[in-house]
Amino acid sequence: MRSIGFKKTARFRALPLFSGVVTLALGSSGCGSSTPSPNGSSGNSAGGSSGSAVAGSTASGGSMLPVAGSSNGGAPSQGGDAPSVAGSAGSVSAAGAGGTGGSSAGAGGAAAGSGGTAGTVAAGNGCDGVTAKFCEDFEKQTSGAAPVGDFKVSANAGAMIVDGTKPHGGKQSLHIKMAKPGARAMLDFTKQFPFNDQFGRAMMYLTAIPTNDTHWDLVYSYSTVEWELGGQNGIFALVIDPPDHEVNSKNNPIPTGKWFCVQWEFKYAGAGADNSYSAKLNGVALDKGEWTGADPSGMKWTAGPWKNLSVGWETYGGSNVDVENWIDDLAFGDQPIPCPAP
Repeated sequence: MRSIGFKKTARFRALPLFSGVVTLALGSSGCGSSTPSPNGSSGNSAGGSSGSAVAGSTASGGSMLPVAGSSNGGAPSQGGDAPSVAGSAGSVSAAGAGGTGGSSAGAGGAAAGSGGTAGTVAAGNGCDGVTAKFCEDFEKQTSGAAPVGDFKVSANAGAMIVDGTKPHGGKQSLHIKMAKPGARAMLDFTKQFPFNDQFGRAMMYLTAIPTNDTHWDLVYSYSTVEWELGGQNGIFALVIDPPDHEVNSKNNPIPTGKWFCVQWEFKYAGAGADNSYSAKLNGVALDKGEWTGADPSGMKWTAGPWKNLSVGWETYGGSNVDVENWIDDLAFGDQPIPCPAP
């Protein structure tokens, strides 16, 4: 069961155990991951959503309470029967700098977003030169505290903090640490949504991954269904849920003990059009990791305008290893975002 305002379905995989979980999001905590329910209860699907991402805001003390960023979103669009990206969030063009307010979508139509596949590896560090709805390199966050900004932290107390133990670039990164069997430690984003063509990238460092038959996620986003990027049995697992359908990238072992860049594109192409999924590792498409229309098994993935995004770690069932991961240089928006320099 998902928490209020987030996706509701219980997986056929074993559900995680929660003990003393602090869920810093609207609604009560529950089992499994947290994405909006089909009744649209995310509360941020209308126009005028936040126009500035507080990538450079700082935490105070050891509090797990998020500090909301400023809200200067654009005006909603008028008319149109197809889903529109009305009043979507503004862009962030450099680390710590808030973007301009989102403009209204055109009347009488849906904004399908920019096309193309996820970006490739390029020069640049952190958020330098990045154009996105959100970008965070954690350099201006308070060390030893939970991150703050235009997101909500959902994790056990102390399980998700910013520190300098293993930065990718700069001096700090987001540190996730949970004893087995693990649970949920995610940054949940809603203020930057809705929009139709979602691109994202993050640098990740995994010390170890479960060796038992548990499924886990690094990234997922909800529209009318949830699209996921995670892993199981040592390989990447690409999932649409419902119906909990999985595509396995068997030729791509998941890296451990080193930094890697993961990129995704989740594209809703509009009513009656073929949607697209793309997942890349260090700028190269995963095995069976890109398609438009039917996936490698022949199934077409349904979708709608994206309502939210969650990034971090979530285990569905008990991990047989302790979880300790780092995330850095996280960005997403409606156009391709290259990986930062290695």
